[in-house]
Amino acid sequence: MRGMGLFIAFDLPTTAERDALIKKAFENKLILLSCGDQSVRFRPHLNVNREALEKVVTLLNRIID
Repeated sequence: MRGMGLFIAFDLPTTAERDALIKKAFENKLILLSCGDQSVRFRPHLNVNREALEKVVTLLNRIID
């Protein structure tokens, strides 16, 4: 069945910025995957709860700022 699950991808302006974001995320115990030249993939487990997703959003916002 399509459309079931959670898979997020986004682009950054450059490969260097993407790599720096992934490195900072890993230092904060968040695993992100690189894709192509400047994309980031985030694929949580299918039974992830809202609290965990909110932590990820907060962490990404802190890293990006």
